[in-house]
Amino acid sequence: MKKIAQIQAGEEIQHTGDLTVEGNIGKNAKIALKDGSLIVNGNVESGAVITVKASEDFRNQSTVSSLISMFPNAHILGSSSVHIRSGLVVNSVSANMNMSVDGVEMYIGNVNINNRILTDGAVRECGNDTYEIIAAPGTDMFSIFEARSQAPSKPVTATIDGRSYTGLVIRVEGKTVKVDGHIQTATQSASSSSASSSSAAAEAETPLSPAKLCVKGMIQDGVTIRSDVAIEVAQIGLGCTIISEHEGITAKNVGHNTRISVRDAINVQNVGKGVNLSSAMDGLSAQSIGDRSIISVRDEIEVSDIGDSCELRSEMDGIKAANVGVQTQIHVRDAVNVQNVGAYSQITSKTDGIKARNIADRVHIDVRDHVRLKSLGAHCVVSSTTDKIEVENLVGAQSRLQARDGIIAGVLEDQAKLSCKMGIVQVLGKSGNDIVIEAHDGVRLKEVGNGANLSSSMGEVSTQNIGINAVINARDGIDIDGTCPDPTSLSLNVKSRSATIQRPTRAAAVSHSASAAAPVLKKEESSHIMTIHNEDEDLNTAIALSLSQEPAKASSAGLFAPKPVVDEKAEAEEIPDFMLCPINMTLMDKPMFCSLDGRTYEKATIHAWLTEHRFAPANREPLAEGQTVNSVLSENFDIKSRISEWKTKHPAVSKNSELKM
Repeated sequence: MKKIAQIQAGEEIQHTGDLTVEGNIGKNAKIALKDGSLIVNGNVESGAVITVKASEDFRNQSTVSSLISMFPNAHILGSSSVHIRSGLVVNSVSANMNMSVDGVEMYIGNVNINNRILTDGAVRECGNDTYEIIAAPGTDMFSIFEARSQAPSKPVTATIDGRSYTGLVIRVEGKTVKVDGHIQTATQSASSSSASSSSAAAEAETPLSPAKLCVKGMIQDGVTIRSDVAIEVAQIGLGCTIISEHEGITAKNVGHNTRISVRDAINVQNVGKGVNLSSAMDGLSAQSIGDRSIISVRDEIEVSDIGDSCELRSEMDGIKAANVGVQTQIHVRDAVNVQNVGAYSQITSKTDGIKARNIADRVHIDVRDHVRLKSLGAHCVVSSTTDKIEVENLVGAQSRLQARDGIIAGVLEDQAKLSCKMGIVQVLGKSGNDIVIEAHDGVRLKEVGNGANLSSSMGEVSTQNIGINAVINARDGIDIDGTCPDPTSLSLNVKSRSATIQRPTRAAAVSHSASAAAPVLKKEESSHIMTIHNEDEDLNTAIALSLSQEPAKASSAGLFAPKPVVDEKAEAEEIPDFMLCPINMTLMDKPMFCSLDGRTYEKATIHAWLTEHRFAPANREPLAEGQTVNSVLSENFDIKSRISEWKTKHPAVSKNSELKM
């Protein structure tokens, strides 16, 4: 391996074989290396261009060497058996590689036998302290068998007992040396020290296998690298271009706006913003991906944190991630396994499903198989073309769920719509107002708000308590085993003549709320007192509030409380629901996204809530051990921007932002 101290700025270097640069590669320098490895112990300064090319023979040899290193005990069956081992050191015999062909040992590359026989060729062990030395064959199987069965055609040099010999076949029989069948007198005498020097020279000239491009320092801004060999680097600066049509890359940090296009795996830690990473034949492993980055690979994507407005694609595999930023697109072929997904994101899987924890508002999910979610924000669209959907906790307001084999949810907020072609729709907790459910085999609910539209084409619809003005259509029966404020307001229809309808009993009007922790407000007819009844055992309280109090004070009754009464002028300038903090129902000033439940809250309010309760308001997801309040909160810039725009257009209402319109 050739070594040079450094490369000056603007200098151009061309080299064949291995090259080590002990210092830096200067600005705008150019290196063109062929059939070898490049090791840079210093930095690659800005504007430098590095090209490492490999011939097909060299690349194949390097590839086989890589496989040998990965599988040092490979056993290939055929007309002959071959055992391959690399880095052999046995009984004072060392070599880069050892091959046992039908029981005959062959040592290849940098061979040292008992410090007597030194060569970079191939040595066949013939028994009885007899060895044959020939030129090293290629590392593919054809070359191995050719070297075993055909006469050698290339000369080889070996140092034996301190003397140098050259020939097509060098045969060592004890202390006798034959070159091409003739007893040979040494062509060059050498002392023991010169023999040691010869060995050191052979070792120095032995090429690295597999070949690689390694930069141990930093690659500065604007560097261009084109490599036919594997790339190992530490730090990559801004705006760099790194291309490998035959290998992959390993790096620690990748700077903003850098482009990396390789054939094999991409293994990185921290990726900056606006980065473009692509792998034609492998996948990506990373710790974090910055905003606006584009990832396109063939195999699996595995990353902890994905920034905002990113795009990630896998043609043949899936993705595993912890946190996905807002407005991020994920398009894969296989399974999606994520934890938290930011608002306005889009996720698709061609042949598999998704498993996730918290999905924020306005997320679009379109997969083929099973959907498993812990909570789902408002205005989301989720579909499974061949399987079912499960949402353990909350389904946000105005969300749409479509499945083939059934839907099961914990709680439904207002105006949610669920439909399935082949199964049952089941809601384990409360359902809000104006929900729409279309099922094939049946609908099973617990408590339903006003204005529900429920239908089952082949099964029964059953619920306990239900609000007014519901429309229910079923084939095999309707079973309302509870109460309704006005049973005469219900429209109940069955298709089968044998089907029965069990109507609810009359009850006082109840205002429903979808949240499991939400209080239910009931106006006592005999007084001007409003009593808040919370059905959750942990928060079972009753608070008396005078109806003459300001609406803002009434709204502080609890999480997701009903809208207080406001005047007609204020009603005309209604504040959109997503701009209101779900806890105190006021127009938010500093909206914060909570990763525990995927909802957005006013900063001070959610901070106080989490500090006191240690669980999320919407789904009661607890803070993990050692997890801080600030670590689960992040500013929702999108909502903040939209609130600012709304305030500009509605100055009169924004002045009294305590009111929920």
